[in-house]
Amino acid sequence: MPAMTLLLPLLAILLGPVAQAQGGVPPLVDDADRAAAARIGAMPDGDPVSRLLMLLEARSLDEGGLFALAERHPDIVEQAVVARYKRAVTWLLAMPDADLHRVRRGEQVIRVRELWNEREQEQAESLGTSFGFKEKKLLAVRAGPYEGRVYRVVIDSKGKGQTTDRGTVELCWPPTPERDETSRDTLAKHFGARPSRMDQGSGSLLPLEDGSFEADGTLGTTWSLEDAIVLSGVRSPVNDVEIDGGTYLDGRRALRIYNSAETRLFQAATQRVEIVPGMRIRARTHHKTENVRAEYQQNESDLYLSMTFEDIFKNPVEPPIIARGRIATHTWEPLEVTGTAPMDAAYVRIALVAGLSGTTWFDGTSLTLE
Repeated sequence: MPAMTLLLPLLAILLGPVAQAQGGVPPLVDDADRAAAARIGAMPDGDPVSRLLMLLEARSLDEGGLFALAERHPDIVEQAVVARYKRAVTWLLAMPDADLHRVRRGEQVIRVRELWNEREQEQAESLGTSFGFKEKKLLAVRAGPYEGRVYRVVIDSKGKGQTTDRGTVELCWPPTPERDETSRDTLAKHFGARPSRMDQGSGSLLPLEDGSFEADGTLGTTWSLEDAIVLSGVRSPVNDVEIDGGTYLDGRRALRIYNSAETRLFQAATQRVEIVPGMRIRARTHHKTENVRAEYQQNESDLYLSMTFEDIFKNPVEPPIIARGRIATHTWEPLEVTGTAPMDAAYVRIALVAGLSGTTWFDGTSLTLE
């Protein structure tokens, strides 16, 4: 399809009004609600602690403000209104100010029963009861970021003999398009109307397909495999690029790339999306690594997300914008780049590149209009 055929629809995305709720009658949203939601929505969200700070701020919003925030951050609003999440957040807010300050700084906090104040005990009992624990057997509550992926609140209760029973609430998961849709389904029951995904204006998603690698046969169709790095001009062995159903951040699958010291051709997973000049675009993915290292002729910088603006012939019009990933072994971490499409741009090309020995996973990839 020629790039210009999408000019008018994409201009509508760029300039159009915010989408309305689907289903029933949404809460009334006034200018103050939208301003408050915009302030919270602009907060950083690249790690669990940042998302927790956003969640704590969201608790100050009324229904109109929450509904406005749900257009862009339905995950945060879901955690602000659904009981099982609210209990965990309310316990956090019941802690003494010094410990709450530690929470805001991202530290692990443990509060044993002997330290609980009256409000803490009340909220701990509410949390424990939700897991079927008896109030008198509660031992402690702990909280902190887990694997760089979520924020956990864990309550311990005395079990049989010397055992400890444990209940866990996971908060502040990474936002991805697929997970956000699940949050909108949940919020439809709370609000009586389903908050629409923003499909016009700032914060809306561009039509990147299957960003979480869930579709059968997505490699070679939705996502292309293109040469990214060739060592010494030798094109074999080729790296192992596949869909992995055992490790994932979002949905039930992720992209897995494995290389060894013998690998010579490193392929990237790529996808192009039609755009119009002037769009300011954010590309984001998440990556996880296991024993990733530079061997032989490999370069430590060759683990990255890149965003390249291309003309109607799919030739680059500017150098790629790159966010480099961290090597060694770590759990899920975000990679993000932002750029403005130049006047002769017709496409934006996303590439996920892992050119180092070891295993790298990518998941939860998205393109957002900023």
